[in-house]
Amino acid sequence: MGLSLAGDKVSLRLRAMIFRRISPWLFAWWVLLAEGVPLMAVTIPVTQVTWSSTATGSDFFAGSNWQGGVAPTSTQTGFFGSSTSGSIIVFGSGTVGGLQFLSSASAFSFTSAPGAVLTIGSAGIADYSNLSQSLNIPLSFNSGTTLIQNFGTGTLSLGNSGNALSMLSGASLQFTVAGKGSTVLQGSLSGTGTLT
Repeated sequence: MGLSLAGDKVSLRLRAMIFRRISPWLFAWWVLLAEGVPLMAVTIPVTQVTWSSTATGSDFFAGSNWQGGVAPTSTQTGFFGSSTSGSIIVFGSGTVGGLQFLSSASAFSFTSAPGAVLTIGSAGIADYSNLSQSLNIPLSFNSGTTLIQNFGTGTLSLGNSGNALSMLSGASLQFTVAGKGSTVLQGSLSGTGTLT
């Protein structure tokens, strides 16, 4: 005697009995699903935050200048595309996961208030634009390997004669400058590790 699971020949109760014998965990999952119980709430972290194309201010850490109303944090990369506000001022010290200038990026010029330092995390700095990007501010890098990549044709300038570039967080840091575009490191580079 065979048992067919097709169509209405087997009641829901019989299907549940068969399924329960196959796997108690699958059965429990199936019951919760059948009852409409949500199994899991998923929160997807935001890892990139984009400078607003219509930013009306210049404050790097002002949420109103970023899409979504929040400036990037230590785990997020700040993305820059075409914008009406290309002059950016870092008024206080803070950390971002990284910075990236998209191929559509306007020419940006960063300056800072006295004593302000922008710390860059493991995402480093990447420039894909064909315009010059200038970060004339004190920069610190706090990741084991920091990449500065310029894939565009413009010049990426970091620091200036009065602003130091510093590597933080230990003796095993590697500071790598790569890409086809020109990258200019200005000022002093302090810290331990290697520069390639």
